[in-house]
Amino acid sequence: PRRAEPPFRYARVVRVNHARDLALVKAEGKFPYFTLDGDRSHYQTGEPVLALGNPKTEQFTVTKGIISAVKNHNGLDVIQTDAAISSGNSGGPLVLVKTGQVIGVNQQVIRPDLAENIGFSISAFEVMRTLGITQPLDEKTLRRE
Repeated sequence: PRRAEPPFRYARVVRVNHARDLALVKAEGKFPYFTLDGDRSHYQTGEPVLALGNPKTEQFTVTKGIISAVKNHNGLDVIQTDAAISSGNSGGPLVLVKTGQVIGVNQQVIRPDLAENIGFSISAFEVMRTLGITQPLDEKTLRRE
């Protein structure tokens, strides 16, 4: 229903991990970016987080919640949160309120008919490990593989 206005922006895939359904993309132009915090000791259960995304037909949303757990879920290092993660929020950042850094990538929500307010984000630690990236990203890293 909402059409993009020129000038159009494009992105290219830099790295992919199909098994984890993760990709690193580089947008055309210069943009501010979030820093991934891959140190799991910087956050713990009970801390406030923000889940950012584009659910359904909405352009941009922010929901607030807490970290419910940090655990291994089906072989993946994840952060469980009660912040609303709706269909379409996948791929958006999970931001730690106290630092403003990205600690995870929104991944999935447990079906509402099975449980309420249980969402999962792949931890930034897992993203960095899985895609083989370090901070800060440089132009060499951002070249297509």
